[in-house]
Amino acid sequence: MEHYFSNIISCCNTYILIHQYNYYIYREYRLFIRRYSLIIYTLLSSSMASNNKKYLKLSLILIVPVLLYFGFQYANTQLERFAIDAIKEVAIGKKGEGYFVNFQHFNIYWSESKLDATGITILPNAESENDNWVNASIDTIVIEFSHLYSGLLLGNIQVKEFSMIKPNLQYFWKEKKEEDKNEQDEHHSPIPKFEVLGKRLNKIGISGINIIDVTFNGYLVMPDNQHQHIFHTTQNIQLSGINFHLDERKEEDIIDIEKIAYNVGPTFMKAYGKLYEYEFDSLWVSDEDNSFSIHKFNLRPQSSPEVFFKRVGKQTDMMSISLDSMLGNGFDANSLFKHNVINLDELTLDGAEILIYRDKNYEEDTTVFKKLPHRLLQTIDYSIKLDKFALNHSTLTYKEKSKNAKQPGTISIKDINLLINNINTDLKKNIHLDLKCKLFSKRNTHISLDLNTSDQASHFLTGHGKIPAFSMYHLNKFTHPNMGVLFQKGEVVDINFDIKMNDKIGRGNLDFYYKDLKLKLIGKNDNKTNFVESLTGFAANSLAYNKNLPGKHARHAPLYFERVPYKSVVHYVIHTILSGAETAVIGTYGQLPHKERKAYKNQGHHHRK
Repeated sequence: MEHYFSNIISCCNTYILIHQYNYYIYREYRLFIRRYSLIIYTLLSSSMASNNKKYLKLSLILIVPVLLYFGFQYANTQLERFAIDAIKEVAIGKKGEGYFVNFQHFNIYWSESKLDATGITILPNAESENDNWVNASIDTIVIEFSHLYSGLLLGNIQVKEFSMIKPNLQYFWKEKKEEDKNEQDEHHSPIPKFEVLGKRLNKIGISGINIIDVTFNGYLVMPDNQHQHIFHTTQNIQLSGINFHLDERKEEDIIDIEKIAYNVGPTFMKAYGKLYEYEFDSLWVSDEDNSFSIHKFNLRPQSSPEVFFKRVGKQTDMMSISLDSMLGNGFDANSLFKHNVINLDELTLDGAEILIYRDKNYEEDTTVFKKLPHRLLQTIDYSIKLDKFALNHSTLTYKEKSKNAKQPGTISIKDINLLINNINTDLKKNIHLDLKCKLFSKRNTHISLDLNTSDQASHFLTGHGKIPAFSMYHLNKFTHPNMGVLFQKGEVVDINFDIKMNDKIGRGNLDFYYKDLKLKLIGKNDNKTNFVESLTGFAANSLAYNKNLPGKHARHAPLYFERVPYKSVVHYVIHTILSGAETAVIGTYGQLPHKERKAYKNQGHHHRK
């Protein structure tokens, strides 16, 4: 997109640079005067020789206005011809490289300080060897100037408004061989880079841009010359009241825009050589309503799980996300463009379906370091001021395939409603998260967390949660494929927990109340039980308590989990909570450091009765 805009802006700059070639017009005009000076001199000489003053006056009255009129028309014609030739010269290049620009009609309206061109085609020079190029057709380009004549005379032409109507672009780029690729290769995107474009537009002082009904398609040219369709988008862009502040000493002041209207139709993008592709039905931004929206967004892998994990070569989360809608209210475009501040009253995501899949048959990547949320907020280039974030009516499905398992285990969390208030990266205040969802139950699970962004806080995350009753049968979809464990009987009565987590260790307490527990150990990939598995199952049922109910003899499990730096914060939270499950079911304290384990074992009421 930037490559295409570069060519269009080059054409615009040609119009604007006309004032640099005023000498050309004046030279042609002087030639015109010389040609007709002889005629005037002859007529005047004849009049003076005949001493006919009336004839002299009549000749002057008739000839001078005619000469001025034709001189003016001649100058206009020469200017228009020069403008056309200059555009072609810039587009094609002095050595015949670049692009050929043709149009059916080209007009300059001096009285209206406007020019337009219609029926435009832009074609690359076939002899020019480039890695990327554009084919384009444009119905109409209209450029309105502020006082074109005076701008030419003073050498300071200002563009009032630039309009491009129905551009249709096909962008092609060649696939590079692996040995030719490097980390600095640019990534193509159908979204224009307004900062780069703004620096170019600032040179011509443009105050309004309208790009109407643009259709944009991108194609990757394979080594066998086949074209792979990489992206498609339809867009409309309207910017008015543009003021530039591009002083390098004031990097935060980029651009002021009085009015923004930006909408995008059906769009898809397949990033070649990458893992994911995305598509959406529509995107709309308007500062008139101070809002934006996106509908029917889908992010998904570009390949099957087998190909995906082979390409990565390490354990990772393969994700797919579908979203019914995202709506932002109270959006301040100038805060974003001028001060790099994302300012929103409310951001609402509705109907999200999230799938996370991890294959543990691959080695863990221990070289990465996953930043925790409070650290991650400190590294964002933009300041965020969001009063309210809401995720409504959503579903999360987690799949995990353990080593040597044929099928992944699955856990689904439904009807997720997440509310986060007061996300402000400039203020070191707690960010409160309130989550309600359904986990194997008709009643809501409720989790409340506080994220502390202050560096002085002893814990970056604190919180508590409550999970209502459900049957342990629901766990079999995850435990059978991954662990070879089947719950034959068991009812969860209630689960309560509280946690406190710093950068290294998660602690807390778990009350896991259940009854009628009976386990069966079988193979991961079948439903049959051999003798060894039967014996192991018997031992497991003998060691495990078949119940843990509230009351005097209830087992309260301490939580303790040391963070794994190359794992995500979700992994950290979940494993901190699960660290107490062993104590609740078996009565041991293996999760605790040795000294703390002894102290808990000495508390007799925690032992089997």
